[in-house]
Amino acid sequence: MVTSVDTSFGGASLKLPRAVLNGQVLRLSMPLPKSLRRYGLTDASYQVWGLVRHIEPEGSEFRVGVVFLGKSPPRGYEKNPEAQFLLATDPKPERKERRHWRRLDVFLNLRIRRPGGDWEQTVAENLSVGGARVMTAIEAKRDEMLEVEELGGDFRTTATVRNFYQGPDGIPRLNLGFDTPAPERLIPKGESLG
Repeated sequence: MVTSVDTSFGGASLKLPRAVLNGQVLRLSMPLPKSLRRYGLTDASYQVWGLVRHIEPEGSEFRVGVVFLGKSPPRGYEKNPEAQFLLATDPKPERKERRHWRRLDVFLNLRIRRPGGDWEQTVAENLSVGGARVMTAIEAKRDEMLEVEELGGDFRTTATVRNFYQGPDGIPRLNLGFDTPAPERLIPKGESLG
């Protein structure tokens, strides 16, 4: 139960006891006058999906501005209800680089396996100090741990699967994050790592 500070045909201002995120979708049920409703004119309570557009701390509470979306949540909500949603008029957010080191187009022969499993020989098609993208037949899940060894070299590490996807050529690939940094000898000289 929350308090509505003010309400209009297009949205509401609410006082919430905890913070929410801008772009978060909320399911609202409120006794809204018929003149401010788009549908459900005879329903005791107006059921509407709302999108958080503004958050402002007020003492121990938060004043939250919500725009009404309608009877249905935005597309993609069912698959990822925790996602942040934008309106078509919102500027696209800047994409933040999540890697600490730039990936380089370096091919490296490796072998990988699940701990205690059989080795699979593969090729890393790009490499950084902190990870690699490898072609593989292993259908690993995100956050799964694999063992990685350089063929003909002494680099060995465990790696965390960051992503699994099918490449445009139909070959599955894993993005791996190394637990031990790759040695500089594997990175071409003159290439920047930052």
